Amino acid sequence: MYPRKLNLKQLLSKNTHFLFGPRATGKTSLIETSLGDVKKFDLLDADVFEELMKRPKALSEKITSRDRWVVIDEIQKLPAILDEVQRMISEKKTRFLLTGSSARKLRSHGTNLLGGRAREAELFPLTSAEINDFELLKYLNYGGLPLVYQSSEPLEELKSYVRTYLAEEIKAEAFVRNYDRYVRFLEVMALTNAQEINYPSIASDSGVPVRTLEGYLEVLKDTLIGFELHPYQKTIKRKASTKSKFYFFDCGVSNFLAERYSLSENTSEIGHSFEQFII
Repeated sequence: MYPRKLNLKQLLSKNTHFLFGPRATGKTSLIETSLGDVKKFDLLDADVFEELMKRPKALSEKITSRDRWVVIDEIQKLPAILDEVQRMISEKKTRFLLTGSSARKLRSHGTNLLGGRAREAELFPLTSAEINDFELLKYLNYGGLPLVYQSSEPLEELKSYVRTYLAEEIKAEAFVRNYDRYVRFLEVMALTNAQEINYPSIASDSGVPVRTLEGYLEVLKDTLIGFELHPYQKTIKRKASTKSKFYFFDCGVSNFLAERYSLSENTSEIGHSFEQFII
């Protein structure tokens, strides 16, 4: 168990929060260790999901005045429940922690993320400050997912994670029509991780039309698999860059997708991984 720097009690003492983060970054473990026996609704539980889907009002019926804080896990599975959450925030002053591994469904359903009544926080993979036995080269190769970093077989853990994550977050949610093409796109993006985005080159290597790439990148960002760093253009000493860079959320995940299983020092690949670790 790694102590995390994100303080959930401090967040909830101020306001209701969305807590976004990719799967396996440790949201559930952090909630259990930080909030103890707080009332929790797990929308991955079929019975809980079905009951709240049929009767959103059942949420308020199960929450008492003694429940200072309430957790709803995987909120993107049931965006409609946010109307009831908003009502309880306004009428009962209940504080919620709403966790999710994707904001895409919330946005696609026109959800306003509670109209300013909630703040947002994010949980990333482990940072160096959270790892007592931190080894830079190990991190640059395998990343900071807790299950991976502490494993004696990190590549096997990454293989399982990548396959499960892709299946659950991309294929099962039907975010893209051609799943096989999207997997090839992911591999190409991993090979260009921490480099400037070159649409024609990516399109050629992945077999994806240029007009489709922007939508694919949005899926990556909305499912928290990666993020875009926009160019800094307010410079007078040198020519400003006009291209963005793309980074996967974790060094190990991008390395595995690119089939880079053992990075050595003094190589361009280890340099890109180090840049990704810093950013």
